[in-house]
Amino acid sequence: MNSLHTSPAFRDRISIGNKLFQTAISRVQPEQAILEHLVLDENTLTVGKTRVRLDTLDRIMVLGCGKASGAMALAVERILGSRIDDGLIITSDGNSRLTQYVEIVEASHPVPDERGLAAAKRLVNMAESADADTLVLFLLSGGASALLTHPLPSISLPSIQDMTTLLLRAGASIQEINTIRKQLSSVKGGKLAEILYPATVMSLVISDVIGSPPSIIGSGPTSPEISTLKDARKILECYHLVENIEDDIRDFVCSDSDINLTEDHPCFQRTSYHIIAESRDALNAAAAQAQVLGFDTSIISDKIEGEARTTAHEHLNMILPLLSSQQPQCFLFGGETTVTVTGNGLGGRNQEYILSLIDKIQEMDGLFIMSSGTDGIDGPTDAAGAWIDGSSSMRAERRRLEPLQTLANNDAYNFFKALNQLIITGPTGTNVMDIAIYLWFPR
Repeated sequence: MNSLHTSPAFRDRISIGNKLFQTAISRVQPEQAILEHLVLDENTLTVGKTRVRLDTLDRIMVLGCGKASGAMALAVERILGSRIDDGLIITSDGNSRLTQYVEIVEASHPVPDERGLAAAKRLVNMAESADADTLVLFLLSGGASALLTHPLPSISLPSIQDMTTLLLRAGASIQEINTIRKQLSSVKGGKLAEILYPATVMSLVISDVIGSPPSIIGSGPTSPEISTLKDARKILECYHLVENIEDDIRDFVCSDSDINLTEDHPCFQRTSYHIIAESRDALNAAAAQAQVLGFDTSIISDKIEGEARTTAHEHLNMILPLLSSQQPQCFLFGGETTVTVTGNGLGGRNQEYILSLIDKIQEMDGLFIMSSGTDGIDGPTDAAGAWIDGSSSMRAERRRLEPLQTLANNDAYNFFKALNQLIITGPTGTNVMDIAIYLWFPR
């Protein structure tokens, strides 16, 4: 995290906020999650209630996609080593790991690119080679929907790229975006499980979605599908995008081509699904650390969503009546907001969340607020998020920075860069959505 002022009060607040955030990230690191859940005992591999005898198999394959999947693959190699016969992981730029048995390639996120398309085609070719004597460990984490891009034959990559950009700028949630992506894909919505059939598939999943529904995380490549083409069409209609998307997507979503893989499909009888880390795990770790540091701590919600600036105001209004005149307090929120882009500035949802509060807490000397993406990436920036306290508004005024104008232009990044109040961690190797931390220091 960037340093700021030299006074002990500033250093303490920044240090405590940073410590809580780093504790949360450490708890959901892929290596730790894999090693906690995947157990090899001689020839038996166990995760949860699923047990597989490896001596009955001819081949072990490791496939996966997502921001954390490279680190997950490295941990799987620690457990299985040379037992792994083949593997391919698609991760985002900066999240590769040095592996020995599993190949890792990088691709673009959140808008897919040609690298992701080429890698997805290779992954599908490998999946098609699996048979009844193959065990596939499928490693899935946030970012997979963009990274595992394999459109239907009638849909082009440029059309997918254009639609993704339109949905992101319109403020669509990840659930909404993934509902549409699944209908346009040859691998999402359980279709990868169908390609892998009759192999045995163990999906190990780090969730970046509220409530961790399997059909939404990474667009559910190995889980049954519950949404429909009609649902996808309704979302595009809701954001008034039907006339703006390319003809190939519009023709498809307006057709009757509604074929989904439901839970009664045979492929799901040979597929198990295991959530190994999610937002609540990170929040619990941060809360435990805050209590050790002497804070009266509450996790308010792990299901935050909605427009960033509106949600921020709601959260502040929740905690203001709870502030104590005697006890240091910590309030935690987890989830993922959205931003409707109307300007041409630079920023992300966490930075916008924080910026919308700067005038609301001016002169509240005891309040410190930070919000960060657990993947270390907030929008198209090099920051994870930003922080403010009661004096931030005054410091902005001295630099002639206008919060309301900046919000209107969606330029929170440059605002907080000028104040030296960005949170910069670099890619963390994991992703369980965002964490907002409110710290109260009574006088």
